[in-house]
Amino acid sequence: MARNSSFTDTLLSDDELVNKQLAKLHGGTQRFKTLARIKLSKKKFDTATRLKDMWTKEDEKSHEYKVFILDTKPLQTKEKWNELIQKGITHLTIEDNDNKLKAISPDVSNILTLRSFTLIWSKVKTIPDHLLQMDHLSELRFDKCALKSIDNIQLGQALRHLELTNAGLKTIPLEIGNVTALMTLNLTGNQLKTLPISMANLNQLQTLKACGNKFSVVPACIEELKTLDTLDLSQNHIGQIPDGIGNLSSLTTLRMSHNNIAILPASFVNLKRLVNLYLGYNAFAEVPEQLANLSALQALNMASNGIKTIKATPKSLKILLLDKNQLEELPPAVFECEHLEVLQVANNRIGEIPAQIDRLEMLRTLHAGGNPLSGIPADRCLPPQLRHLSLCDTRIKNPPAQLRRLQNLHLLDLQRTEVKESYRRVLQADDIKLLVADLTPEDGQQEENKVSSGDATGPLKSQGSKIKRETLYPPS
Repeated sequence: MARNSSFTDTLLSDDELVNKQLAKLHGGTQRFKTLARIKLSKKKFDTATRLKDMWTKEDEKSHEYKVFILDTKPLQTKEKWNELIQKGITHLTIEDNDNKLKAISPDVSNILTLRSFTLIWSKVKTIPDHLLQMDHLSELRFDKCALKSIDNIQLGQALRHLELTNAGLKTIPLEIGNVTALMTLNLTGNQLKTLPISMANLNQLQTLKACGNKFSVVPACIEELKTLDTLDLSQNHIGQIPDGIGNLSSLTTLRMSHNNIAILPASFVNLKRLVNLYLGYNAFAEVPEQLANLSALQALNMASNGIKTIKATPKSLKILLLDKNQLEELPPAVFECEHLEVLQVANNRIGEIPAQIDRLEMLRTLHAGGNPLSGIPADRCLPPQLRHLSLCDTRIKNPPAQLRRLQNLHLLDLQRTEVKESYRRVLQADDIKLLVADLTPEDGQQEENKVSSGDATGPLKSQGSKIKRETLYPPS
């Protein structure tokens, strides 16, 4: 392994260190200042190595100095806080896995350079006043903490980014409306059934994430947040999107997957800036026609609904996910999306891929596995830019050998098909490397990477998907 302290992801595992029976983790690993992950399974440690604080000094231009504290015992001493003060840290993260931290010391308010504070896995039940009153603290994050209440939240007048995630919160106090500098609010993974109407006062809020709660309706205050750029209400119990959603004219990303939504309101056509729309795992029987009028829309996920027909689609689409529906064919509306780069229609009832597929000249990824396909068109009908083609779990027996002439084809998935070995020999004879990948999503997982307006050409990867590559050679 090269000596490189700039590693951002170092893995120490049996795969990486074959036949290395480690019994000790040497102190030199502390040089990896940006270490993000370390795997030490199946080794022969007889003692647990104490993980020390991880310090990261950014370049002089950014003026950022970060520390990640894993051992909270020293935080009970003045000496430790004085060290943090003297070094002028800007970002402090404390992970309290052993629950030794009883309270957040008032000494934290003496770190005048501190801009971001994060607490993880702690039984601290309240956010102390002295932390909220730090006028230079702009980011506050409590994750997996046992917060009982945040009734003093109005003290955080300087906060711009607030994350209270996986904390078991059942209510948000009215006082949240007084924290008017907020630009980002993340309430993911709580037990909220509503949000206070006072949140309508947050006139600078750009991002609101409240997925994984217990909403049955969209909270009324959201309709008034006209500065919102990103809204995430996925994994709730919402049955209807209110007409007031059309007021959010600045919205570019809307995530409402894993709800019970069947229709969109007429006002949805007012979301002229919408770029990313995620409606997977709902109850739609068709792709809503309102979407055809959204000329900025680039990524649309409607996987795992009950979609049988598609009457119209936005022609601006670059990514279209329709896996796990009830489509019996690829309708003409899909072939009007001339900018389409990723098309996923796996696990439907599609019997053939029509020749019109060649109209999608920009298409790079086509996932059509899990359909009753018995054939595919010759390569002259397949888009020339195609790089990834998944036909796993189909009835295909003899794909046209001309596929090898698709010069950009990088990955061809033919797992669990009846393709004969002779087809593989044809590819091998022309020095074609046939790659097989399992691109079948795991049950219940088909989430998307955000495709922003600044990077809309990147392929949409499915979180929870397994990609395993192996080269197929003819038998020796």
